[in-house]
Amino acid sequence: MFMSNFEQVLPEIINSLKSTSGEDFFNALTLQLCKHTGADYTLIARLNQERYSSKTISLVAKGLLAENFEYTLKNTPCAEVNSGSVCIYPKNICQLYPDDQLLIDMKIEGYIGIPLHDSHGKVIGLVVALHEEKIENSDFVVTLFELFSGRISAEIERTDREHELIELANTHESKVAERTKDLSQTLEHLKSAQQKLVQSEKMAALGKLTASIAHEINNPTNFTYAAVYMMLDEITKIKYFLKQLAGGDNADNEVLNSFDKQFGNLVELVQTANEGTIRIKNIVESLRTFSHLGRLKKEPAKVSQLIGSTINLIRTEYRDITIITDFEYDPILSCYPSKLNQVFMNLIINACQAINLRVEQLPIADKNFKGKITVKSQNEQNELLITITDNGCGMDETTQEKIFEPFYTTKDASNGTGLGMSVSFEVMQTHKGSIKISSQLNHGSTIILRLPIK
Repeated sequence: MFMSNFEQVLPEIINSLKSTSGEDFFNALTLQLCKHTGADYTLIARLNQERYSSKTISLVAKGLLAENFEYTLKNTPCAEVNSGSVCIYPKNICQLYPDDQLLIDMKIEGYIGIPLHDSHGKVIGLVVALHEEKIENSDFVVTLFELFSGRISAEIERTDREHELIELANTHESKVAERTKDLSQTLEHLKSAQQKLVQSEKMAALGKLTASIAHEINNPTNFTYAAVYMMLDEITKIKYFLKQLAGGDNADNEVLNSFDKQFGNLVELVQTANEGTIRIKNIVESLRTFSHLGRLKKEPAKVSQLIGSTINLIRTEYRDITIITDFEYDPILSCYPSKLNQVFMNLIINACQAINLRVEQLPIADKNFKGKITVKSQNEQNELLITITDNGCGMDETTQEKIFEPFYTTKDASNGTGLGMSVSFEVMQTHKGSIKISSQLNHGSTIILRLPIK
């Protein structure tokens, strides 16, 4: 249910935000958050630390945009959010904050508040949902708010810089030129930081959802697996029982052959169900391994397990591509497993997409072409060497030179943002490793990863 809510909600919200910025962006997002969280009031506000107050920049009341206002943080739950805390009070908020007259006058029962941080980590605002009834879906609301908090913060900073540029336009020409250059660099930095923050938040949200889904699927899958396994034993007992009723070994051969035929079909169906449940168990286990997110410290992890779980997930979409692994060297690394998983996922999906592109470009006579990816690990000069080789469309020299630049992509908007390779490059640097590419048009590519063993 949790995932289905997001599948319905996220496309609608994202579509409503297309080509919006500034006030239009804040209003469109606040209306969407109010609609999908079921809140009576939803607001985005900026904090003023000197005045110890908060001023709304977008306010929705009962589904309609309302006038913005400023209020003090003293004796309010927003003061906790100002300190950087996520505040969740599903009920009795007025009893918990008896001096917050605004909440009392509005007859609010439930409160959820999420802090907004700028690119330096400072709290600059908050997103709040107010409910007149008890909040029943607090986990959904918090996850939804967190998913868009980075985008809101980036838009606040962007509008600040834009206002600064407008003010500078009215000053001396030389100062404007100098300041514009600085601000332009800052805007580029913010754009990059914003996109990476959005990507990080999406991965974090995806990790939470995937872990939750894997856990929920695992239990009924285990029950089904056990039931199917026991069913095979029960079928054997029933067949033996009926055979005895028919006369045992002295029964008519035609009757015994009929038993074998009918029970043979049933056994085949049960075996098919058994294979299906085993496959589900493997996919769930891969999801749980891949979604092991959120750890800020290094952990020991086997390379084969990280790559294996990633490949299991990718195979569900790219069934026609053969993926071969050769773990000649399989050490236990001290690493950030989720970050390396993201690198392997980016690189192998890129290889699959390159193969599909080559298939689309092949003449009809060459349609027997088979896509193939080989992932190999070796020990080379006391380093872990991982090579990912594909027989896809390959890359020209220009693409190879720019491939690690943020936002550079040869794909259309629906297939990539241009961040995958730049993120992979940074993750490898974080692990004190390296990533290189060798490629030739129409002959495929080889990605070379090097990681220190100790």
